[in-house]
Amino acid sequence: MIRDKFGKEYVFNHLIEYTMKYIFRSGEEDKRVIKMKLILKGLQFDSVVMQASAFQYMTMRKPEISLKILETYRYKQSLLNRPILNGIEQGILITPKLEKQDRIILFQNFQDKKEQLGFGTRLHPRTMALMGNLIFDGAYKFHDRERLKSFAQLARKVGVPQRVIKKWSAQM
Repeated sequence: MIRDKFGKEYVFNHLIEYTMKYIFRSGEEDKRVIKMKLILKGLQFDSVVMQASAFQYMTMRKPEISLKILETYRYKQSLLNRPILNGIEQGILITPKLEKQDRIILFQNFQDKKEQLGFGTRLHPRTMALMGNLIFDGAYKFHDRERLKSFAQLARKVGVPQRVIKKWSAQM
């Protein structure tokens, strides 16, 4: 039994996150969304991790919805907290519905819209790592080593793991 409050929360959040991944990977698209909604309703408390996962998978399923979500919550920004924005951003970056270049473009449009509407623009290290993976996968198209180096330096400052940055450096 875990007695530490932080430990309980950590284990519980990861349990919810992996449960959502499992549900997303199983079954037909419409059925898995219904399952997620049922679980979210069944919880007797507010789970930010569950909400963030739901937004992430919604975005993965329909990436263009990300910009509509920002518009919808433009006057209720407190409801789109940092974990939910992270989920939306990560959903854009890993969606199989778009080509890699289109994901980068949509992500940039999302960031521009976020800034325009006054949402926070800070990126989570995991989001930054996903974005870097996309950028460096297509690095041969850019031919701009200085821009790639500055991105890697920014990623280091944000907290992207060193092993990820080393992988990128090998691709330059």
